[in-house]
Amino acid sequence: MTEDASITALLHEAKHFLDDFEMGFPRMARLMEDGKLRWRLEYDAYMEEIKFLRKNKEFDTAKKLLENALDEKKYIEELYNIKL
Repeated sequence: MTEDASITALLHEAKHFLDDFEMGFPRMARLMEDGKLRWRLEYDAYMEEIKFLRKNKEFDTAKKLLENALDEKKYIEELYNIKL
C-alpha cells in the first residue's frame, strides 16, 4: 500500500488479511494454485470496497470498481482456463 491509498483500498487489503487469518495464513502458492479460491477472495475484497462506496453514495466509483473486479475475473478465467 502507498501512503496515498484510499480507505477502500485499505478495506480491500484488510479483507485479504482477515481471509488469510481465517485460513491459517496459507502460503501464497496455495492461494495461487486454485483459481476459484483466488476469485472468491478477490470478489469478497472488492465487495467490501463497493459496499462502503455505495453506503457513502459514491456510485460512480463503485461502478468503476465493479468493472475492475470483472476485469480481474476475466484475467483469472484466462490464466487458469476456467469458467467462473
